[in-house]
This record gives sequence, structure tokens and C-alpha cells, in this order.
Amino acid sequence: YFQIFKIYLLIALKVANGETLRESLRPVIVACSKEHGVTDEEIQAAKEAGSPASIKPCFIACVFKKAGFLDDQGQIDIETGLKNLRQFVKDDEQYKKLEEVSKLCSFVKDKVVSDGAAGCEKGALLAGCFLDHKTRIII
Repeated sequence: YFQIFKIYLLIALKVANGETLRESLRPVIVACSKEHGVTDEEIQAAKEAGSPASIKPCFIACVFKKAGFLDDQGQIDIETGLKNLRQFVKDDEQYKKLEEVSKLCSFVKDKVVSDGAAGCEKGALLAGCFLDHKTRIII
């Protein structure tokens, strides 16, 4: 289950105290998988493709909401997401890189979407942005 977070919030694999982060994210991935009917096979296929396109956007939004990057109204909340992420990212240099990419991706909040508070479309856009900047995040 941890691997899906690698796809949607690539930050997770390279930046933190691994076991703590894995254990913290596991319930989020499991809950969102059940809630949105996403299978391990779909997660694996998306991982292998290196793209979130084959995963249900509302699953992505669910993960971002639970991580704090999307609020209950489906709006981007970079500050809360970073605050939550800081609990796991102890390296200051790496956190600064994550902060930079998160701020670069904050433009997603101004994108017009049709699903409102669901946040599915914004979640997918945010995931795409993080993936576009993954080379800045990984040391």
C-alpha cells in the first residue's frame, strides 16, 4: 500500500524516516483504497506506468485530504500539508525542497474544476504537478 503514496506524493519514499512514514501512511492508503475501490493490482499498474492516470482521481484526492494537502472543500491547502509532512521529514534541506515544490504546485488551487468539494480533479492535478517536479525532490 505504501507504494501508491510514492506515485501521488513522491516525497514519501526519499525524505523521511522510512518505517515511521510507512506505518503512518498505511492506514491512509488502506482506507482510501477501500473507500474508492482501488485494488492492489491497480496501484501496482500505476506504479509501473509511473503515472497516476490509471487510478481513480477520487482515490488520489482521498490520500491528499488525509495528508492535509486538500481540505474538506476540495481546495488545495499547501500550508497544512507541509505542516503534516514536517512530522516525518526531519532533514531541513530535504524539507526545503519539498516546500519549494509544494509552493510551485500551489497554482493548482486556481484551476477551475467541475467536481467542487469532492476535490478529485484538483487531487489529480496536484499529483501530476508533484510528479512533474520529482527530480527536485529526490536527492
